Amino acid sequence: MKIKTLEDLQEKIDAEISWRKFELTGIKFDVEETSSVNEKTKERAIKYGIMLLYSHWEGAIKKIAEYYLIYVLNLKLTFGELLPNFLAIELNKDFKQLMQSKKITTYNSLIDEVFNRQDKSPNFKTEKIINAKSNLNSDIFKEIMGTIGIPTTSYESKFTLLDSKLLQNRNFIAHGERFEKMQGITSIDEYIEIHEIIVGMIDLFAQEIYDFANKKGFKKYQI
Repeated sequence: MKIKTLEDLQEKIDAEISWRKFELTGIKFDVEETSSVNEKTKERAIKYGIMLLYSHWEGAIKKIAEYYLIYVLNLKLTFGELLPNFLAIELNKDFKQLMQSKKITTYNSLIDEVFNRQDKSPNFKTEKIINAKSNLNSDIFKEIMGTIGIPTTSYESKFTLLDSKLLQNRNFIAHGERFEKMQGITSIDEYIEIHEIIVGMIDLFAQEIYDFANKKGFKKYQI
């Protein structure tokens, strides 16, 4: 995938957001349209809305984060110029081997790798780096943000709502629970509230990714 300029990155982000926002608008409309129908139909619409809302939350975060990594890799900067999270991605397999070893020689080899790669550029595959584990709650979101080297400050006030309303209810539905089991989203108004908050978080994430790239936030030293 070619994302070599800020314009390329913006184009990919805009395209990703555009089709998702179109579908999300339709989902919201479908749920709102059930306001005058029987309760069972309304319940099905809310459950359907929650599942698709979660799907777009996970999909948007994964895709846009991957676009960001591709953009940074295509800049061909060295590890010495980049924040340490990029070297951590590159050496992920080595760290896993280190955790299983008690040999000092293994530790020495990894330390050598850290120093020897400072003048080299990242060469990892981006496809499997961003892993939401089909359960993109606040903890996994923080892990993704740590992986790409961006703070979570702007999102932290929404974490409780993300976990208790979207993730928990989505998991109830996925496991075949009755509507009565759901918490915090049992009416159309409650669904619309969480819908708008999650869409807002997606928009914020997309904007922060671009802004971080634009100000070269991935660089260790910014001049």
